[in-house]
Amino acid sequence: MKFKQFTINESTKKSSGLIMYKRVNNQIEVFIVRLGGKSWLNRPRPWSIPKGLIDQGENDFQAATREFKEETGIDLVPKQSTMIDLSPIKLSGKYPKVVKLWAFEGDGKFSGSNTFQEEWPYKSGKFITSPESSEGDFYPISKAKQMVHSYQIAALDELEKKLKV
Repeated sequence: MKFKQFTINESTKKSSGLIMYKRVNNQIEVFIVRLGGKSWLNRPRPWSIPKGLIDQGENDFQAATREFKEETGIDLVPKQSTMIDLSPIKLSGKYPKVVKLWAFEGDGKFSGSNTFQEEWPYKSGKFITSPESSEGDFYPISKAKQMVHSYQIAALDELEKKLKV
């Protein structure tokens, strides 16, 4: 899958995240989350790699570990030096974004996520509290590619190559 080239500038959002994987019966499974909130209920591909925006004063890796815990409730992230470093993925369009990712072998269960304020119904001026992620689990990497946002497939492809699957 190819994406348009774009220039990274001050309006480009920068995110980072972690892909937890495990080996099951000679197959790689990756941990992904279903995005929470009413706005994701009926959208196609509502699943995602746990990731999020980098806060002021954070580096990419600090943001990735914080976001992983916030979106999964799992607090077992190894040191950066033990991670598989993946190439940044880029999303162009109305809201350009660059996402820096790492992968690590691990295991854990979804135990909830942080919440956020969501305007619902959209443009109504009314707000509700919604979870960042409503669920999360391991899926075979081939199935996960069918579930996540299309721009994230490149990261899963690269992970497969680095793991020599």
